[in-house]
This record gives sequence, C-alpha cells and structure tokens, in this order.
Amino acid sequence: MVNDLITNIMNITEKPHESDAIDDHVLLLDPNIIDEDALIIKAEQIMNNAGKSVSENAKAIDQLVELLTDLPDAGTRELFIDELSKKFNIRKKVLNEKLKTAIHEKQSAQHALSVDAVSSDLPPGVDVKLFLKHGFYQHKNKLYFKTAKGIRQGANFTLHPLFHVKSLTEAKRLFRIKNEYGATEIIELMQKDLTSLQAFKLRVESLGNFLWVLGEAELARLKGWLYANTDTCQEIKQLGYQKEGFWAWSNGIFNHEFKPVDEYGIIKYKNKSYYIPAYSSIYKHETDLFVAERKFLHNPGGTSQVELTAEMKRVFGDNAIVSFSYLLASCFRDIIVKRFGFFPLLNFFGPKATGKTELAACMLHFFGHAHPGPNINNTTKPALADHVARFSNALCHIDEYKNNLEYEKIEFLKGIWDGTGRTRMNMDKDKKMETSSVQTGVIITGQEMPTADIALFSRMVFLTFHRTEFTDEEKRRFGNLKELFKKGVTHITQEILECRDYFSENFFNNYELATKELNEKLADHTVIDRIFRNWAVLLASFLTLKDKLQIPYDYEQYLQLTCDLVLRQNRESGR
Repeated sequence: MVNDLITNIMNITEKPHESDAIDDHVLLLDPNIIDEDALIIKAEQIMNNAGKSVSENAKAIDQLVELLTDLPDAGTRELFIDELSKKFNIRKKVLNEKLKTAIHEKQSAQHALSVDAVSSDLPPGVDVKLFLKHGFYQHKNKLYFKTAKGIRQGANFTLHPLFHVKSLTEAKRLFRIKNEYGATEIIELMQKDLTSLQAFKLRVESLGNFLWVLGEAELARLKGWLYANTDTCQEIKQLGYQKEGFWAWSNGIFNHEFKPVDEYGIIKYKNKSYYIPAYSSIYKHETDLFVAERKFLHNPGGTSQVELTAEMKRVFGDNAIVSFSYLLASCFRDIIVKRFGFFPLLNFFGPKATGKTELAACMLHFFGHAHPGPNINNTTKPALADHVARFSNALCHIDEYKNNLEYEKIEFLKGIWDGTGRTRMNMDKDKKMETSSVQTGVIITGQEMPTADIALFSRMVFLTFHRTEFTDEEKRRFGNLKELFKKGVTHITQEILECRDYFSENFFNNYELATKELNEKLADHTVIDRIFRNWAVLLASFLTLKDKLQIPYDYEQYLQLTCDLVLRQNRESGR
C-alpha cells in the first residue's frame, strides 16, 4: 500500500523544473517520504466503507493497521497512530496492540520465506533458523558462512568453546579444535589472538592442518557465537589459601572435603568456576611448565598426625617440635599477619650432613611432593621473588644462605618478615610500579649462622643442627620417616586447615597467655623484642591447636624449650 501511496505522490507532485532534471530528467524520489494527505485519504475510504457492525469496524481497523505496517520506521508509525486515533476516535492502545501483532506476523512470514529459500542449499541436519541467525553452520568438521556470493567454506575445522579465563591483562579463551580429517587439539587463544585475523590464522595454523580462508567479517560472526556459548572462569594463580574461603591444590580444592579438577583444570565452588592449569590436559605434554605447582598437590597417605609427629620427634628431636609449630602457624599465616603485620622466617643452621635440609624437605611434603629450594647464591632476585610469592599459607625453602650475600638479597630476606617482596614496573599495566607480596612461611637453610646482619637474624626463628654421625638405628628411623612422607601427608595438612575457624577464634587469646607465661620465664633477661615475638607466634599456635589436633608434645616442656631457644638466639645476636 505504501507503494501505491508513493505513486500517488509522484502523480500529484508538481512537475520539476528542467534545471532540476537529473540523468535524462529522471526524478529520484526518497521512498521513505510518505504523503500524509494520501494516507489519510486512504484511511477515510476504509472507514467510510466500513459497515456499522462491530465486526465490520474491527476489519476496518485491521486495514488501517496494515497501512501502518508498511511505514518505514517506528517514529513515523507513532505519528500516524496519533493522527488516526484523533480523526476516527480509536483508542491509541488498540492501534498499538494491533500494530505490534501485525508486525510480528509480517516478520514471521518473511522469515518463513527466508527459511524456505535457504533450506534447499543446506545439508541435511543443519538447523536453518540457527544458520539465518548466526550466518554460518558446521558440517563434517568444517565451517560454512553466508557471504555476498552465497554460502562459502570458511575453514577446514570447527571450534568448540571450553571456557574463558577472565583477566585485565591476560584474558584467554580455550577451545577444542577439530579439522575435517579428525585431528583434534586443545588451543589456548589470548584475547589479542582473537582481535586480529592474522594473529588468529597464525595460532590455529601453528597446530597443523587447520586453515581459515575467509575474512574478518566471517571471523567476527564466529566470535559472536563462540563468546555467547563460553563459560567464564577465574584462574587461580597463587595456590594455597584463597580469599573466597577454600584451599587450592594443583589437582583440586579443599573446603571440608577434597574435590578434584576436571580434565581441563576446571573446578566449581559456590556456583563459580575456577581454573587451575597445572594438571590440565592442555599442558600435559609441557613438562617445563608449572614445575613447582605440579608438586603442590593433594597426596594423601595413611599415616595419622599423632604417629607422624611422634616419629618426627624421635628423628629430629626438639627441632621437630618447633618446625611443626611453624607449620601450624604458616597454615594460618594470613590471620596472624592481619593482626600483627609480620611473620617470622625459620632458619636451620649447621654443617653439612646434619639433617637440616632433610627436615626442610619433610616439612615441604605437607604441601605435596617436596622439591629442593633454590640456591640463594646463584638465583636471581626476580626468581627468588617469584619463588616466595607462589603459594599462600604454605611453606617454601631457600638453601645455602651465606653471610657474604649481596646487599640486595639480604634486604630481600628482611622484607619477607613483613610480607614485602620485590618492587618492579609492570609493563602490562601502564608501567605502574607494583610490589609482590609474600604470603607463605619461608625456611632458610645454610652452613653459616646469619648474624652478619642482626636485623635479619632477629627476624628468624633460629634452630641449630650439629650432629654429623648417626647410629644404624637412627639411620633406619630416618629412612622409615622419609617413606612415610613420600607416601603422602597432605591429609594431615587438611586436618589442620579444617581448624581455621577455631584458630581464628582462639589464637589471639592464646597469644596473650603464651606471651605472659614466656615473659615470666624470661623475667631476669633482656631479650630483643622481635625475637621474643617471633617465638611467641609459634608457641601460641601450638597452644591453640595442641588439644584440637591431639599433638603428642607437652606444652609445659615446649614452653621451657622456647625459653631456652629464645635465650640462645638472643646471645648469638650479641645481647
């Protein structure tokens, strides 16, 4: 009907001046220009021809609405609805509702015509409606796109979205890619790989016979579908305690019970997805990646905590009691640091072959498979900073301390006490300066007593190892203990972690009690305050959990041991 109206407009329009003629005097009309008088005249004819019955009036209104459906835009239709409503005394609500229904029916009819027209060009089994909506389809592991030249093959592969890893600077998406010959790979695409056609082609073609042959427009169409069908998850970059309230191992998470990650490293917690890449099948052949993280795994054994700690005491003596207390404190390091602003380092000093490195390895087994700590002398400062920032509320080890260390490394070790790591410029965040944080307990071993800088020494809990010769029975016991640790002890760590709420509620009261009792024993001595507070943290941690975990050490004996070791460290500091 609009076409008829346009024809009427042409008939009643004044003949153009010859100077206005364009291309052999052909007048170019804008098809969106509608003559209001012509439409109103047509509307009057419809209403005048309508009978007086309700049904005949309803049919007439439907004809008016049909006129409106041909108008070019919603704004124009709204103007004519106002005019027709006033002229014929028809409620605007009636016209709007009928117009909405009529437009929907018209669009459905046009869509049906499109479906019928396209169906014959598509292979059996392809959803025509989805093809019309997204502009492409998948068939026999190939992608086909709707183009100006018809349907064309765009790639000899298909992509199945796995998940999107959200990040400000390192966002990425993972897909399963399969080509027409059945070759299948898992591909990780950084966000920048999906914003450039050339970068996208480079990444997919690097996997083998995976070819993309169309352009940016088709890639954008594919991306629209992939993005809409991809779940978003958060990557866990620092294993250990998470602020969301669970513990992350490299092979799963713990919150009252252990739940393993799936084959891609995905785990759900409280309706949110998390990504732990270390044991993802995506990296199963990448043996040089996630080396330390893969050792930080849940590896449960059958030894009870009571049995294990008793055996540790038999092999390592009093050093085992202090070390296990350090483990207890480290598991809840964030609670302690939030209140006090510091956390001590644990130092094992003694000549070679005295057992200090072996005890450090045993302690690391509480967090998976023990891995030797780096030699501080030949490890760069950035590598050291990464090493101590890798885990939260756990333990790490630095070996071969010497007093002639370069000044920057001594300062780095001192910074660990208050949780400060390395300061650097982040090139991915507008060159902003950032300082890495230390959120784990740190064990430092070496053959030199760290007294060259008393400020560093006072930040440590200092233990000595002096025996270099052992009986056959002692060697046998040590061998048996190593086997217990190798079989797995992370179930004991999870027993400790289960006490988090209890520790949070009781630690600070026990700290007040422990410091009071320790002060009474040290009443006749002047002790460096920092050394005192370091040891008090371990004593209070032990006092808080000894009954809860049934630790087979006596508190009174441990209190006296702490007193003796505080005085020894205080003497070594020159006081």
